[in-house]
Order: sequence, then structure tokens, then C-alpha cells
Amino acid sequence: MSVYRLILCATIIPCLALWASGRAGRIRLADLAIVLFSCWRAVSFFAVNGMPALQSVGITSLETLGAYFLARCYIRTADDFRSMATTLCIVIAAMLPFVLIETVTGSRLILHIFGTLLPTYPESGLEIRKGLARVQGPFDHPILFGVFCSSGFALAILVAGFRQNSFVRWGKGGIVAVAAALSLSAGPLLGIALQALLLGWKGLARVIGVRLLVILSFALWAAIQLASWAMNRSVVEMVIARLTFDPLSYWVRNIIFDYARMSMFNHPLFGTGLSQWDRPSWLPPSIDNMWFATAVMSGIPAVTFLGAAVFLALAPIALKQGLAERETEYRAAYLISVVNWCLVGTTVAYWDAAYVLVIFLLGSGLWILEDRAAAPNPVTTAAPRALHRLPAGASVELRPVRQRRI
Repeated sequence: MSVYRLILCATIIPCLALWASGRAGRIRLADLAIVLFSCWRAVSFFAVNGMPALQSVGITSLETLGAYFLARCYIRTADDFRSMATTLCIVIAAMLPFVLIETVTGSRLILHIFGTLLPTYPESGLEIRKGLARVQGPFDHPILFGVFCSSGFALAILVAGFRQNSFVRWGKGGIVAVAAALSLSAGPLLGIALQALLLGWKGLARVIGVRLLVILSFALWAAIQLASWAMNRSVVEMVIARLTFDPLSYWVRNIIFDYARMSMFNHPLFGTGLSQWDRPSWLPPSIDNMWFATAVMSGIPAVTFLGAAVFLALAPIALKQGLAERETEYRAAYLISVVNWCLVGTTVAYWDAAYVLVIFLLGSGLWILEDRAAAPNPVTTAAPRALHRLPAGASVELRPVRQRRI
């Protein structure tokens, strides 16, 4: 039981009670989709593996429902959202000196420090890329460290750096980007590049207008698709092939995806559960794709419910009207962060703390949909307050107010 699981154990029942009673705002379709996703995963594990899957069912349900509804119930305002983003940036910045030493020396410094107090993850095999050691940090694998850090890039710039000068805002984003880059993994680097692209798209929309930018974006998309058709390779394949540190791992990953797709359609309803999925013995067992891994383990309905939860959270928030400047910036950060982990999830499988973080981020932005009560009007509230100070039996004559001519 790690610390974050102990926290989720302590909060999951109160959070579900708050949500069910309506004290965490209206029950949203995204909430129901995430509940269906968690329930289907549990059903699939029991259907394939029976009672031996009980522990795995408990952990996956805790990490899904506990993380989502913790954010859903306790991030209810813009101030709460800013506190979350600021805390994430502080944690990443605090780790940076230790991971800089780790990438130069190869010593898992953070694991050694925390290992003197509590059990920690075992050290992953030391891997050198470009003359530097891949940073594991406090996580199970370097790629999870990169995912954790890259998730805070847009949040650092648009939320933690809101209304600060450009140097400070991009300085915070730079710290997050450097930390993510030290994982020396293509997925987190792709996430940083994607978020920077979306931030640039957002800034360009202010200059030339949304309508013209949409037209130009569709034209660019058509040109990319034409180039993809001419080269007989998808855009994703071309990008990943350029960004990957190990070209061999790219081709092995393609083979894994082909067998994962076959396994998914061989077991479409409940997947393979905790059993071995359909693959040759020489192929690595890991599936470096969150969506494929979910479909292979729990069936097509599970990945459908998860995709529906993402869509039903993002679409209403993206279409929400009448937001103030701060809420608009925070909305952009939320949308970019969730889109980031969804797309990076096509190259990475999330588990343990990294999985909890991305599900937590999904639930952290639903407060944007709430209709805020209008602030009390001091003109209408002043008279009742004055009446309470009048002696009993006194009368008040209300006269119309004359407007001065200017």
C-alpha cells in the first residue's frame, strides 16, 4: 500500500457520498461513464479470472474512482484548480535538482532517500541514452516520471503563471519541460511538443481570429494527410519514428500493436483479464499504448466507456460560454492537459501513480461547468440590513430616486 493508495482509501467513500448527494455539483454524464468504465473492468476481471482477481479489482477500482472523484469533489473553484496546478509545479521543481544528479551519475537519489524511511519501487535497469542516464525519480519506470512531469506543462504556463510576465510563465514551463526531458523518453517529449503546439495555436487564434485559424488548420491537415498517403505511412508513425530514441523499439512496438489489435478482436467483450494476451512467446508482454492495453485486458466496452468519459468531459467544457478571463485560461490548460495524456497514451501505458494522476486530471475540470451564483447586489441588500436596525414599530417611506441630468 503506497501513500497515494492510503489517501484514496481514506477519501473514496466520503467523495462518492458527496457526489451522490449532489453536494459536489450536478451529476454529469462523464461521471457516469467513468463509473461504467470502472465497473466493466471489474466485471471483466471476474469473468476471466474469477475470485483470484479480487485484489486487482479492488486496486483498479480504487485508483479509478478514488482519483476521479477526489478531484471531482475537492476541486470546485478556480482557486482550487490553481492550487492543484501550483502544487504540481512545486513538486516537479523540487525534484529537479535530484534528477539532474541522477541523470549525470545514474544514482537513483530520490529512491535512496525515501528508501531510508519507507519501502520504495525497485530500481529499474540503468539505461544510457545520448550519454545520460534515464531518470526514474520516485516512480516505477523512467517513462512514468516523464509522463508525470509533462502533464504539468500547460498548467504551469496558463494556471500557475496566470497574469505573470512572460519570463516567469515560460520559466515555470521550462522547468517542467526540462524535468520531463530527463526521462529520455519519446512519449513525454511528444507531449511537451504537443502542448507547445496547442499553446501556439491558442495564441495565434487571438491574433488572426478563430475562423481563419480553423481554415488554415484544415488546410494543413489536408496537406499532411496527402503527404501521409504519398509516403504510405500514417502521421503518427512518421512522428514517432522521428522522435524515438531507439529505432528498433519503434518497429517492435508496431508489431506489439498488431498482435494487440488481433487479441482485442479475439476477446472483444471481456478481454483477456489478468491472463496472458494473444502474442508469440518472443514478443515482450507490455503494451505501450493505454488504449490498446485497456481494450486487450478488459474488452472493447471498457475502452469505449473510458473514451466516452473523456469526450463527455471535454466537449461541454470546450463549448461553455460566458467565462471570465481567468476561467477561460484555466479551461484551456485543462483541455490541453487532458488531450495531451490521451494522445501520449497512444505511445505509453499508464499504471500506478501516473495512471492516478491522469484520471485525477480528468476529474479536475468539471467545476468549469457549474453555474456560479451571482454576487449579491449591494443596493438590494442594503435596505433589509438597515431595516433590522430600526426600532420596533417604525415605518419606512421609500421614495423614487431622481436622476441628475448631465
